[in-house]
Amino acid sequence: MTELLLERYFGGVMPRGDNSDDRKKIGQFTGIVGIIVNLFLFALKLALGLITSSLAIVADAINNLSDAGVSLVTIIGFRFAAKPADGEHPYGHGRIEYLTGLFLAVIILVVGLKTAEESYHRIISPVNISVDFVIIGGLTLSIFAKLWLGHFYKSIGNRIGSVAIKAAATDSFSDCISTSGVMLSILVYHFGGYNIDGYAGMIVALFILLTGYHAANDTLKPLLGTNPDDEITARIDEIVKGCKNILGYHDLVIHSYGPNHSFATLHAEISADYDIVSAHDIIDALEKRINDELGIEIIIHMDPVDLNSAEKKICQKMVGDILRGIDARLSLHDFRLTKSKGKQKKMCFEIMVPHGYNIDDERLKGMIFEELLNRCSPYTASIHLDHPYQHTFS
Repeated sequence: MTELLLERYFGGVMPRGDNSDDRKKIGQFTGIVGIIVNLFLFALKLALGLITSSLAIVADAINNLSDAGVSLVTIIGFRFAAKPADGEHPYGHGRIEYLTGLFLAVIILVVGLKTAEESYHRIISPVNISVDFVIIGGLTLSIFAKLWLGHFYKSIGNRIGSVAIKAAATDSFSDCISTSGVMLSILVYHFGGYNIDGYAGMIVALFILLTGYHAANDTLKPLLGTNPDDEITARIDEIVKGCKNILGYHDLVIHSYGPNHSFATLHAEISADYDIVSAHDIIDALEKRINDELGIEIIIHMDPVDLNSAEKKICQKMVGDILRGIDARLSLHDFRLTKSKGKQKKMCFEIMVPHGYNIDDERLKGMIFEELLNRCSPYTASIHLDHPYQHTFS
């Protein structure tokens, strides 16, 4: 059904959703569908609520009206998110989609609080409600309409990787549950004579608040920064390790500036035997392949590795033994032997420190320096500590 709607809306030419223009078109179309369905449900439930004097139904109607507003903001968000980079925003406007999702979450939370307030008053002062099977039929239609809309949102959200649309899908499925609760309260009143309309309204309010919380959480995460998608890091790992000239890599960092708009850096180890032009060509080709396949603009820093120095191998093994003696979770990379200004031999290396490590950086460096001093006094050392926001593979 979703594919058929997309094909008809776009005149038989199916957008793939893998670029900004496609995302804008699909996002705006999704918003239009959401506005139409939610305005219809708002009008239907408002009429039913006024006829029955049921606050729970009216609250559910207001929830649908807020959903229509959410769809309108979604359309605006996708339009602005598709704007190209400019002088003030060199990384584009993709994060506007996340801001849109956060704004929608705030709207949902406000509606939930207002509904809870009205439901509390109705619990204290109940009002008689009228019920017939037309009311039941209307609520049943509403549940099925929201169920379809939720699946529609979910399909589109997965297709283009939209946090905002996935949040709308979650909201629609939650609406099905809350409307079912409203209908149950109507049936209890009709057949049992118990007026639980205010309590049903409060349950609806709690569902709305819970939906708003999850929507806010889902949109705040990418704004604050999260780990990159496992599939993306796995594919980069596969591409880099598949390059026969790359000996290993570390310090992979990926920054997202909106869906399908990411930048990355990593350090690639390459034999020091290559001349600088050949090494540059290898790195340049690797950057281009990652960009072509994944759409990620990546900068790769080259770390030369001396494969022929027996002294370097001995020193590297010694440092590795020291780290394992301190904590097996510490990993060593980018090991080099150089000379200090005073012509003293110098070991330069980096260490990956696990998240939440219970030894602070200065103390850890001190422990390593002490072990090095005991084992190899002729050498000085330069130690750099990396932390888990950098995704390290070797």
